Amino acid sequence: MKINNLNLDYYSDFLGEIEIRFYTNSKNIPFQRNIQKNSDGTSVEYQLNQGENGIYFFSL
Repeated sequence: MKINNLNLDYYSDFLGEIEIRFYTNSKNIPFQRNIQKNSDGTSVEYQLNQGENGIYFFSL
């Protein structure tokens, strides 16, 4: 088998998330996303800060 064009660069021109986060919280603290509603009916999700609402994370 002969391969003429092999591109192993999967990340060039990739416009994805800047990081991957893994969240952890104790069983008595419910995990809630930080979603803010705008007056025009749209919504925006903000990333949680470290320790906010008792929720911790590590990121890659």
